[in-house]
Amino acid sequence: MKLSDYIVEWLYKKGIKDFYGYQGTMIAHFVDSIGKNPNVKNYSCYNEQAAAFAACGHALASEKCSVAYATSGPGAINLLSGIANAFYDSIPIIFITGQINRNEYRRDIPNLRQNAFQETKIVEMSKCITKYAVQILDPSKIKYELE
Repeated sequence: MKLSDYIVEWLYKKGIKDFYGYQGTMIAHFVDSIGKNPNVKNYSCYNEQAAAFAACGHALASEKCSVAYATSGPGAINLLSGIANAFYDSIPIIFITGQINRNEYRRDIPNLRQNAFQETKIVEMSKCITKYAVQILDPSKIKYELE
C-alpha cells in the first residue's frame, strides 16, 4: 500500500473524513490519496491559511477532528496562523505538510541554513504552538507517529 493511502485510511478509521488544503508538489501524493478514497472529502481552498482556518471552523462546528494540509516550505509557513488558532483555542486539527524528497536534503554541509526555500524548518517553527510536531524521515515510523 502506498504510504499516503495508508495515512488517509488510518485517519478515516479514526473518524476523520474532512480534509482542507491547497495543492502543491510536495503534498501531491497525499492529495491524490484523499481523492481516491471514497470515504473522505477534500475541500480545496484558495490558499493554505484559508485551509487551516476552514479546518478549524469545521472542527468547531462538527465537534470532530479535521485535517489541514499544505506543501512544504512557504506553503507550510502559511498554515502557521491557523495552527496557532487551533492551539490557543484547543481545536482538534491534524496539520500535515509535504516535504522535499529525502534524497534532496543537504545535511552534509555544516552550518548550511537551507538548501532551497522548500526546506523551511516548519517543525521548529511550529513546536511552540502545537501539542506535537515531528518530521518523519523513515517511512517505517509512520504507524508509530500516527498512533
